[in-house]
Formats: sequence, C-alpha cells, structure tokens
Amino acid sequence: MKTILVPTDFSVASRNAVKYAAELAKHFGSKLVLLNAYSMPVSAYDTLPPVDLLSSTEENAKTSLSEMAGSINNESMWLNVETLSRIGSAQNVISEVAAEVQADAIVMGIVGEAGKIKERLIGSTTLDIARDVEIPLFIIPEGVVYEKVGTISFACDIDNLYGSRILDNIKDFCHLFNAKLEIVNIEKPEMETDPLRIRNLNFMESILTDVDHETIVVNENNAHEALQNYFMNHHADLIVLNPKKQNFFQAMFHKSMTKTLAFHVKSPMLIVH
Repeated sequence: MKTILVPTDFSVASRNAVKYAAELAKHFGSKLVLLNAYSMPVSAYDTLPPVDLLSSTEENAKTSLSEMAGSINNESMWLNVETLSRIGSAQNVISEVAAEVQADAIVMGIVGEAGKIKERLIGSTTLDIARDVEIPLFIIPEGVVYEKVGTISFACDIDNLYGSRILDNIKDFCHLFNAKLEIVNIEKPEMETDPLRIRNLNFMESILTDVDHETIVVNENNAHEALQNYFMNHHADLIVLNPKKQNFFQAMFHKSMTKTLAFHVKSPMLIVH
C-alpha cells in the first residue's frame, strides 16, 4: 500500500482519522496525502469580495494542513506527508484526487455516539464515498484509536460470494495485517444445505486456504438487526463490509444501517469492493 489519502475538514472526528491513518502509514510504509475540500461560504459574499474570500479560505486550509502535517512529522519524522487543498464539493474532490495521487486506500472519520440531528448533518460524505468509491475505504468512528489488527470480521452473504473477487481483496488485507479472518454469515433459521450452497462454501474455502479463518453463522430472519446486534456485542479489530452485494446487503448498506454501525460500533470499518 503505497499511498493513503486522508480527507479532513479539521473537525475532531477527521483529526482522529488522520491519527489513525498515520499509524496505518507507519505499518505499511505508505505516503500520506492530507486533503481538504473547501467551498465558498455564501453568507460571506457581502463582507468580502469573492476573490479575497477565496484566497483567505484557501490560505486558512493550507495553514491548517501544514500544521497537521507538522504534528505528524514531529511524532514520525521519516513519514512522507503531502498536503492538498481544493475548491469544490467534498465527494467530487475526494474522487478526483484519489485518482490523481493513485491512492491505494482512503481513510475518513465519522462522528461517534451521535444524536439524531448530528447523524443527519455529519458523516453523509463518508457514507456517500463508501457506496461509490472503488478504492478500499477505512471509516474511523470518533474516539477509536489505532490498535494492531489481529482479527478482521467480514459480514457477508455466502450465497453471493461465488465468482466474486471480494475474498481475494480481503485475503490481501489479512496477509498485510497478519490477521485472522472471521466470516459472519446471516442465515434464516429455516435455510437448508443444498448443492448450490455447498458449491459456494467450497469456493470460499478454496480462496482462503492460506488464511487463518472461521465461519460464524447467525440464524436470524432480520439480517439488519442480526448484524447490528452481532457487531454491537462482539469486538473486532476491523469490520469489513461490501456495499454492492445483493439480498440482505442492499438493506444492510442502506444509510440507516451504516449509520448504526458507524455511529455506535466502536470498531474501524473497511469498505471493499
């Protein structure tokens, strides 16, 4: 992993994500790219000329980014940190810069233990990026600090894994972290084993032959509630989610479910495709 992109709006949550990303960069020997996307405050047009306002906003962003990079380098002098500031919507700027710098991963923060109003206002960009971007995305809840990743928990629908490369991607992260994989599969209580299901299980096992792993089956009719309850009560060093699978995954990766995990589960999440 050569380059890690870290968008920041200088909030507490995003600053925490920067710290987490710096630890990831140490682990992987990666370059960090700190990015701030800013827009023109409409309310300020009456007090400053547009050009002056734009220049002031840009300078403030550059100063804050420079201070953040300096703080990282004070703790890890050898770490390669670059900074970028761009005008535009956060989602568009993040996607454009990720392609420009050839980012191998993105790290973003999200507010933890939020109230209903806060949930609606904060974190929408992170969740939008999680659904749309093809680059692995780490979502770091506020207050979560970096810990050695010893266990990766993958929430999946085994019936939709056949032929997918998602397991190869997850296997790569297991090797990078030297971590054990925990596969959490939600099944309805009345489901029976059939030849197609055996084929899917065999496919999964063939991919994971060199990964220390176990499969945990949770028998519940409501996959949404089952995953929520499981991750609220079982600690994982890293929870892996894939937003583009079918069946219960469509419901699970609806904003309401993702918010439940992101705002209330105290584990970092990795979105892979």
